[in-house]
Amino acid sequence: MMAAATPWDALLRCSRPTAQFNRGAEPATPRPKTKVARVRELLRQNGEMSAASICMEVEYPNTGLLALSLKHDIAMGRFIFSDGLYSVNLGYDADLHLKIKRAKALLCRHGYTVVRPWL
Repeated sequence: MMAAATPWDALLRCSRPTAQFNRGAEPATPRPKTKVARVRELLRQNGEMSAASICMEVEYPNTGLLALSLKHDIAMGRFIFSDGLYSVNLGYDADLHLKIKRAKALLCRHGYTVVRPWL
């Protein structure tokens, strides 16, 4: 006895990805897990890129979502958006920012208010 088919059954059968195994082929390089991580890696490898080219590479639906995804990285100084191009900030020092973050936490614990200076 067959179960009653719904209109969604055909769609689900067509949309499920099938596993493809290449035995004997070289193992593929692992891709970063999130789209934001893939964008970061892409910018580190290629340098300056436009939002449209990044969206095509990483499969973002639109450039607004890309800008929203990189908003924190741009605010932290890791990346720069200038003249319509995203690029890696070569002057970014992760150790320095970690020390600043720890110093801010120490001052806040002792009752001080820390504000970001205007640049």
